[in-house]
Formats: sequence, structure tokens, C-alpha cells
Amino acid sequence: MCLLAKSAAMNARNLVYVLAILFATAAISADNNNKGAGSQSGKDAPPSQTSCMTQCAANEQRCSREVRLARSDCQRVAANGGRDVFSGRPTGDSYNGIDYGAFCSYFANPEVNCRSGYYSASCQRRLAYRHGVCLDAMNNIASMRYDCFRTERDANNQCREDLRDCKASCQ
Repeated sequence: MCLLAKSAAMNARNLVYVLAILFATAAISADNNNKGAGSQSGKDAPPSQTSCMTQCAANEQRCSREVRLARSDCQRVAANGGRDVFSGRPTGDSYNGIDYGAFCSYFANPEVNCRSGYYSASCQRRLAYRHGVCLDAMNNIASMRYDCFRTERDANNQCREDLRDCKASCQ
């Protein structure tokens, strides 16, 4: 009877070992299948076109929001005639107090504004190029109050052109 109990205990232990090995093998196999499904030979798979278009729209909204904030700052400075708000003194002979580069701030940080993933590199190149184009457009500044509106319009055009470029890259 003792031999029979010992044999049954060994069979139960062996069964537990076999089940543990089967479970571990199944888990490793499932993990390997999941790794292969997310990439194509080591590259990120392109996201769906809808996902890409949604990201383009979100980027354009962020760009437009930054342009509106720059216009608000521009108008505040223009309302003070380019004078320092606290001292009432002019900011300088050659500088009227308006930071026209702020209208292009969205494009100045491509590593922040482009998500990582399939389209990140092309997005960063596009925004770096657009930053230069935007800054060139902002250098044509003359009278302060009107310039805030004109500069906002020009900067918003840059946002819309980038949206078109972004959508074209989703194809």
C-alpha cells in the first residue's frame, strides 16, 4: 500500500510538471506571436489612414491655438504702442516689442509635436522646413496693430498648408 501511495504521489507531481511546462510553452508561443503581429520585419506598421488623418487634424488644431495665443500677445504689445507694460518705456529703437517668431512656435519643436511611430521622421522634416518658411513670412513686418492680424493670417496659412502636407503623407 505504501508503494502504491508513493507511485500515485510521483504521478501527481509529474502531472503538475507536465502541465507547468505546457503552460510555459503556450505563454512563450503567445508572446512570440504578439511580437510578430505588431511589426513588419522590425519596422513599425503604418497606422490606419483614419488614425493618421485624426493626428493631422489634432496637429492643425494645436498649431492654430498657438497662433491665436501669439496674436493675443501681439495685440497686447501693440495696444501699448510697443512699450513695456510695467515701465511704460519703449523696448528699443529697432525692436517694437512684438515677438513675431511666436507665430511660428508650433513648427519650432518638431520633436515635441510629432508623435513617435511610422510617420514621425517625415513629420519632423516637414515641420522643420515649415518653420523656416514661416519665419521668412514673419520677417515682412511694418505697422504694429495691422501686423498682428496680417501675421496671424499668414501663420494660419502655414498651419493649413502643413495640414494638407500631413494628409498627403497619410496616403
